[in-house]
Amino acid sequence: MLIDGIKKFMRRIRLNEPIRYLIVGAICQLSDLVITLLSYNLGLNLFFANSLGYSFGSTISYVGHSKYTFKKKSKKLTSIKQIASFITACFLGIISGYIVIKLLTILRINLFFAKLIQLFIIALVQYLFNSKVTYKKNF
Repeated sequence: MLIDGIKKFMRRIRLNEPIRYLIVGAICQLSDLVITLLSYNLGLNLFFANSLGYSFGSTISYVGHSKYTFKKKSKKLTSIKQIASFITACFLGIISGYIVIKLLTILRINLFFAKLIQLFIIALVQYLFNSKVTYKKNF
C-alpha cells in the first residue's frame, strides 16, 4: 500500500521536525491539489472541490504527522483530544485557505497558482497550530 511504502521511507530518514512536516505536508498537499483540480474540472463548484481535496489531504496528513512528524509527542491515532485539536487546525486551514483562494481568483490569478499560494498559507497556519497545540507533549 502507498502509505506503508511512505512510512518505510520516512523511517529511514532521520530529519528534524519542520523538515518532516514539510515532507508529509508536500505529499498531502499534492493529493489536495490533484483532487481539487480534478473535482473542479469535473464540474463541482470551487468551494466543494476545494473542501473535498482539503479533506482528503487532511486525512492523510493526520496519519502522517501522528506517525512520523510528531511521533515522539503524538498520542494514539484514536486520541479524542488529539483528533479534536487536529480537526480544529483543519478548520483554521479551510477558513484561511478559502479566503485566500477566493481573493486570488477574484484578482484573476490562475487557479493553479492560486491553489499553490493557498497551500503555502494553510501549511504555515497548520504547522504553527499543530506544533504548539495538537502535538504539544503535555496536551
